[in-house]
Amino acid sequence: MPLDPAPSDAELSGAWLEASDGRRWTLLGKCILGRGAENQVVVDSPKASRRHAVIHLQDEVEFWLVDEASRNGTYCNERRVIRPTRLRHGDALSIGGHIFHFHQPDFARRRADDTPTHFDRSTTSAGDATVLDLRQQKVWLLIGDIEKFSVISREWEVDKLAVSVGRWLRESLRIVENQHGRISKYLGDGFLACWEDRGGTTASVVAALRDFQRLQKDSAVSFRVALHYGLVTFGEQSEWGEQSILGPEMNYIFRLEDLASALGVDLCLSSPAQAKLAPFIATQAVPGEHTLKGYEGKHRCFTVPGDL
Repeated sequence: MPLDPAPSDAELSGAWLEASDGRRWTLLGKCILGRGAENQVVVDSPKASRRHAVIHLQDEVEFWLVDEASRNGTYCNERRVIRPTRLRHGDALSIGGHIFHFHQPDFARRRADDTPTHFDRSTTSAGDATVLDLRQQKVWLLIGDIEKFSVISREWEVDKLAVSVGRWLRESLRIVENQHGRISKYLGDGFLACWEDRGGTTASVVAALRDFQRLQKDSAVSFRVALHYGLVTFGEQSEWGEQSILGPEMNYIFRLEDLASALGVDLCLSSPAQAKLAPFIATQAVPGEHTLKGYEGKHRCFTVPGDL
């Protein structure tokens, strides 16, 4: 059901969308915009796709705009959204001919006061957030990342690039959610997905890998997948209710993806991930032992020969 427009700033949680006619929608987590009546923000326009775009909360205070391969495109400050885009206070979003302004004044003031807010691919929280209810959990961490994005962004027409990247992101989200995982972060050229290790989770991860292999063959954009398994700490952030993911294993998956890029490996498994998956699928060691920035010793990685 659509969200009820909030009547006053006092009732807002700290971030909201405002339409040209003054209606407001609070942003508390993932927010879907489109023509479909099931969306949180219903865009009443024949130019809007049924599921047009998503606003995704991550790192406790950041909101990212993702186009879902919409027919007529999503625009932020009059520029077409091609890849996941971090929203800033005052940004103007155009969807199906309708304009929405993104507001997050408290966070904008913290930035003005020089509160550390820099987003780095390997960071996991927003500095000044209060983390509550810490718990440890074994998880699967998966990064999907477009190969040579800077090259195709120069060579492809904007419409082709936007639709191709949007379709890849939409299909990737479908794979993750169908296999009971969740997208934790969007990374500009890709995403980080997470599965908490519970009964049957390994089978879900194997199925997701199989689906990603198929997508690698069918997608207009080439991409790599890196998979790691380890122990992280979850905490619930009080203001937004989003669980942050903390710990060195989070940094490790990003280092592993960098290594996969350098080695030209399209599907890369860490040693802990390979050890968990070995009873279920055939794996193959990538030649050599490798250094990873911030981690001692040499590290091996693995891939999957052929189709799963």
